[in-house]
Amino acid sequence: MPVRHFIYLFIISVTVVKVPRPVCFIEANTVLYLILALVLPITALELYLLIRRSYVIRGYLDQGDVNKFIEETDKEIKYAFGRHWRRYYQINKTAGLYYLGRFKEAIALLDTIEYKKLQKIYRCLFVNNRLANLLGLEQIDEAEKLIRDNEEFIKPSIYNRKFYYALQANLGIFKYLNGEREVGRYLLEESIKEHKSKLGLAVAHYYLGCIDRDERKDIEAAAHFEKAIEFGKGTYVNQILNGHTK
Repeated sequence: MPVRHFIYLFIISVTVVKVPRPVCFIEANTVLYLILALVLPITALELYLLIRRSYVIRGYLDQGDVNKFIEETDKEIKYAFGRHWRRYYQINKTAGLYYLGRFKEAIALLDTIEYKKLQKIYRCLFVNNRLANLLGLEQIDEAEKLIRDNEEFIKPSIYNRKFYYALQANLGIFKYLNGEREVGRYLLEESIKEHKSKLGLAVAHYYLGCIDRDERKDIEAAAHFEKAIEFGKGTYVNQILNGHTK
């Protein structure tokens, strides 16, 4: 239990103790003001801290510290207040699992979430993360079905605006793996223009390198792979480029 919760409890206890006796002498307006004076600041502070912590945790992923991201996200899942926040952090965790190459584990976690009951912004995020991990496993048929069944959440909208660049990259990977190299190249290059995450850039450069390699553009492929290694320390991309094949 966080220290601040003990402080809240102490303040409320002191307030209750100080309430005039008998309580029937207290006017209704006084009770209302008392409740508002206690509840509103505490609620506002909790929301601020919750949102701030979400950004801090997200920052670990953007900085490339995947293990720290997963460690902190696991804490949020464990202590999440209600199913809504738990699902949100579970979906977030699958992004970290993806970058570590733990695709099956990510899919298994997503399978526990009834995504059709999620709010639209979280459903978009769910579809994006599931698509990424299906592509990591090269399950093209499943990825195609996911895209087909969720067209509303694949096309640009206010719900996926903040991470549409990531979705573009995943669609580019899908097109490449499905044999549409030029479309895949275009989508990956477009995603790079907006991508803020080093890890996302690493994956995009890796697949652009794969496209160039397939087209026997060795110099261009080497340049993309070099950037993938630079941005993708500790990711599955680095593991592939450092001696493993895919």
